Formats: sequence, structure tokens, C-alpha cells
Amino acid sequence: MVIRIIIWVLVGGGIFFALPSTVYTVMFLGVFHRGKRFLIESDNLKNTQYYPLAEKLKEDILQVKALPYKGVEFTASDGVGLFGRYYENTSDRAVILVHGYQSNAFNNFSGVLKDFFKKGYSVLLIDQRAHGQSGGRFTRVGHYEKDDLLLWIDYIAGQKQIKDIVIYGISMGAATVGYASEHIKSEKVKALVMEAGFNTFYEMLSDNFDKVIMKKYALSYIYLTAKWFLKIDIKKSVEDSLKNSRIPTLFLHGDTDKEVKIEHTKRSFLACASKKQMITVEGAGHTLCYHIGGETVQQKIHSFLDGCIEN
Repeated sequence: MVIRIIIWVLVGGGIFFALPSTVYTVMFLGVFHRGKRFLIESDNLKNTQYYPLAEKLKEDILQVKALPYKGVEFTASDGVGLFGRYYENTSDRAVILVHGYQSNAFNNFSGVLKDFFKKGYSVLLIDQRAHGQSGGRFTRVGHYEKDDLLLWIDYIAGQKQIKDIVIYGISMGAATVGYASEHIKSEKVKALVMEAGFNTFYEMLSDNFDKVIMKKYALSYIYLTAKWFLKIDIKKSVEDSLKNSRIPTLFLHGDTDKEVKIEHTKRSFLACASKKQMITVEGAGHTLCYHIGGETVQQKIHSFLDGCIEN
């Protein structure tokens, strides 16, 4: 795939005039290609949003990594191998945790996993394609991942003791959940949680490309290359799926999030056709609503979920 893209660039380079198209190709690969990911437990967190919470986050990750789990593997419809960790518990509830872009399940969900597990939930912690132990050279930023999620739902729904399922997605994971929302058929899925999700990946890139020279041409190149080679439309909106969703949905977003603007979640919330609630967490940066919100926000989350499951 990478070789095909480079050949295409060499043959058709220059269509955007100002900068060599090879520069845009490097940018495209940096956006979509599997690469080394940020690891909270081992990286230096100074000058990041995580630094004030560093010790707590690292402690949570170490504790979760020490828990016993069952490795679960599937093959997606396009042949990509998928990997998840199933932490079986005592109640009839389960939660599927769907991590974000260029992150990993432990970064985003160790604290959440511990909390849900204490409340009796079985937990399925998945690696999205092109992340962690799952296969794939390119992320599809939620578009193929939504179909992967449907496989994971079928797996959990097939566990005899499980009667109620919650799906919690964060950042790109929230977009994955949003895109999947209209396609979820299992009556066991009682609620969705979408934290800090983008409305379209194109808009999210645009928001973060302010310092990119000739931003318009760079975005156009990435958009077209993603459409031609990855077979995805990064302008497709999560709103379009949520308009057809029947599943109660809780939206979370931090008011200091600089990576995905809160306007994305506000639009998704307004579009959602099902029962819904939105919580804005003061002082929370990207993916940190659960931690910064503390007990107050955590109680609101579980109150919403309990209400959906018990009704």
C-alpha cells in the first residue's frame, strides 16, 4: 500500500502546485499509518496535559496490566486481525471500551476499567485496527472500525451470563461508536458513552492544522488520498449515524479540550435521535473527563447507565 501511494505521487505529483506532493504524502502517512504510539506508563509526561495526573495514571495502568484476562481474536471482513482483552466478572453487565486515535486502550481506559470492574461489570478492552496487538497498517478513523465494533458486540452478546451491554468510546473511539450506532442490532446494548469524539475527521484535522503551510491544499490532498487508497470519506459526519440511532447516549467533553473542540460533541448531541444527555467537564483536556470530573462526573455517568439498564 505504501509503495503504491509513493508511485502514484511520483507519477501524478504536482497536482496541488505549491508544495511537492511528496511532502503531503509524508503528512498523509503520518496521519494514517501505524507507528510508534505514546505510552503513558513509560514516556516523560512533562509539558503534556497528563503531567498533573502522571502518578495516578501510571498506577492505574500497572494495576490493570496485572489483572488476569482472556485474549480474544477475530478477523475483520477485510482480513485484518483484531485483538481484545476480556476481563470476566460476576454480574450480568458488560462494558466494551473503545480507545482513541494514536493512543492505546491502557492509556485511555485503565482508570475507567478499574471502576467498572469494581461495580461488577465484565470488561472488553479492545485494540482498534492499526493499534496495539491488532493488525492493519492504516487506521480508518472509525469508518472500518465501526464494523469491527459490531464483531466485538456479537462476541459479548454471545456470553450467556451477559444481559446488558454498555459501549464507551473515547476520542476516535467515540467516533467509532457514533458511526456504529445506527447499525447496532443487539437488544442487549442498553447505552453508549461518547467522550470527546470528533464529528468528522476532516474537521478535526483542520482544527489542528493551523500551523501547516498551505493548509487548504494539504487537507485536500489527504482527503482525496484517503478516499482513493483507504476507501474512506473523512468528511462523513458522525451526526448522520446518530440521527438514526435508537440507543440512549451520554456525551462527555472537557471545556479545555484543544485537540477536539467541544463544538463537535455539541453537534453530535443535537443530532442524536435517541434518549441523550451531555456533560461538560470543567477544566478537562482531551480524554480526561473521567479523571478530572472525579466522583461527581463518575456518579453522573453511572446514574445515566443504571437508568438505561433498569428501564
